[in-house]
Amino acid sequence: MLLPVIVLVLRETLEASLLISVLLSISRIYDVSNRWLAVGFLSGMCFAVIYALNLSALSESFEYMGQEVYNAFAMFLITGLLFCLCVMLSFSVSSKRLLIIVMAITVAFAISREGGELFVFYSGFIITDQNFVYAATSGFIGMAIGFSAGALLYYSLIMAAEYKVLKLIQIFFITLIASGMSLQAVQLLIQADWLPDIGTAWDSSFILPESSILGQIAYALFGYESTPTWLEIIAYGIALSLMLITFALSLFKKSVRNTYVAAH
Repeated sequence: MLLPVIVLVLRETLEASLLISVLLSISRIYDVSNRWLAVGFLSGMCFAVIYALNLSALSESFEYMGQEVYNAFAMFLITGLLFCLCVMLSFSVSSKRLLIIVMAITVAFAISREGGELFVFYSGFIITDQNFVYAATSGFIGMAIGFSAGALLYYSLIMAAEYKVLKLIQIFFITLIASGMSLQAVQLLIQADWLPDIGTAWDSSFILPESSILGQIAYALFGYESTPTWLEIIAYGIALSLMLITFALSLFKKSVRNTYVAAH
């Protein structure tokens, strides 16, 4: 088995799997059909194939930084979509059509990004004919672990929590994933020299290396970076603050409404 392949595929699979699990639990409490998942998944796979087939041209764009710019754009878009979901959950928006559209687009971009990276990765083994069987077997193990973690999260959410608690947990996971996405997007734009590198905030690699299994799980869950720059920390803080402020405003609105109802 090739441990680096297991870790790489686990990271790519786990990030999408956890996100989809949370979205499925949201779909369940709003009582909508899961057809949006099939639409989003198939669309994402099509985009992933297009991405992989045109990677050379994409990479040469934006002064040979097209791949980083595209991935950063996809992550910022997913962050924005997750913020919309946070608003909908916080303020109990009842538009099922809007919910389905937002979740389908979120899955499509998540799958296209993660799937595209895997297509490119495995195409290298096919072209060079080097250890493809071992890489495929190792990748299957990483994928199985990632999907299993997603399934465990989904069933834990829908079975272990009441409606109000479930909504809080969903907002919690959405906030973590969105904040992590914004950090990763800024990291890519720094690599592309679109944003300045203003220095490393800290180095926690001696505590939790990014290359470890736990490090990859933390990366998938909340965008863990052992040596983040200050700009990445600022982006993470902004995304986190927006989510928390949205939720706090929803609580304030409910408190004011309950006070008004009680007074009248």
